[in-house]
Amino acid sequence: MGSSAEVWGDVFEPLARAGYRPIAYDQPGYGLTDNPTDFTNSYRARFITQFMDALAIDRATLVGHSQAGGFALQTALRQPERVAALAIVSSGPLLPPLPESDGGSAPERTRAAERTPAAEREEPSLEDIRRLLESEVFHKRLITPDLVERRHQLSIGKNLLAAAERARAREPREESQPPWEQLAELTVPLVMLYGENDRASAGKRARLLKEQRPQLDLRIVPAAAHMLMWDAPETFLSALLGLLARAHRPAGRAAAP
Repeated sequence: MGSSAEVWGDVFEPLARAGYRPIAYDQPGYGLTDNPTDFTNSYRARFITQFMDALAIDRATLVGHSQAGGFALQTALRQPERVAALAIVSSGPLLPPLPESDGGSAPERTRAAERTPAAEREEPSLEDIRRLLESEVFHKRLITPDLVERRHQLSIGKNLLAAAERARAREPREESQPPWEQLAELTVPLVMLYGENDRASAGKRARLLKEQRPQLDLRIVPAAAHMLMWDAPETFLSALLGLLARAHRPAGRAAAP
């Protein structure tokens, strides 16, 4: 609830200084966008390349946080010519479930842990939003009154209606590999970042995925939770800049002779 492109605000300046063009957008039904007529996940996944087309961007590195990591992965798999590289940040649905003996759960319960409960309740209070934000970070001092107020504004009105519609949206279930197995099909550079203290046992599940696929560039960040780019901005930027250097030549920099 209340998430928007504003969560990326602090990374824009360092990326621009490094010569890149960072772009963040409000997904349909979030932030300041109008509410769409289609509230399915597949629509939001298709919207990525539609947005790129609107800005005449042929190819870009995609950075997907949380649920959007799955949308970015599907774009990279289905239209690899549009994706230079892929950064996945705190995306629980891309991690395998833990064995039941290790306190894990079935995939259905794993997906349920990612769902925002605010979508099924009445208008949240400022206190509701403060508790939600504090549950998403390791460093609680990051949650300021101004941040709580802004997130609250983006969690009511048309955005609350959109959250309820997303909770009710249904689309045909496709028979396909689990997303953590689809990672092996990627043909573009990839980095995956997970906070040690993220929800739904993400730290343990990330270690399990790394054990299963040691070739993945998967990094587990200490003292970080779901909003990893807030808890560990230097670590996040270092990983992203390294990925970008592999995939792009920064604008304005001459090619080596």
